[in-house]
Amino acid sequence: MTPRMGPGDERRRPAEVVQHHEPDPRVDVLEDEGAVYVTAEFPAEVEVAVEATRVVFKGPGAPRGLLVVDLPAPVDVLRATSVSRNGVVDVVAPKLTRPA
Repeated sequence: MTPRMGPGDERRRPAEVVQHHEPDPRVDVLEDEGAVYVTAEFPAEVEVAVEATRVVFKGPGAPRGLLVVDLPAPVDVLRATSVSRNGVVDVVAPKLTRPA
């Protein structure tokens, strides 16, 4: 689930892999300057709750009904989004910005 790069893409890496959990469920946490990205594979539906410093997956697809993934930086909960399709959940959470 790490972004695949082709020849010549080395200098255009959009994010750094921060955490990688395998195999059940597989979860990748990546971040770049502006956001944190979480991609997780589940065998069944899960509910997603984005909190300031973690993402919580609840439901029959999560191990023992609950999976908590810590985030590497605080995020803007109100602007976070999640999309689920074909057993894969993608979460995009913009990082909190500090006033100048």
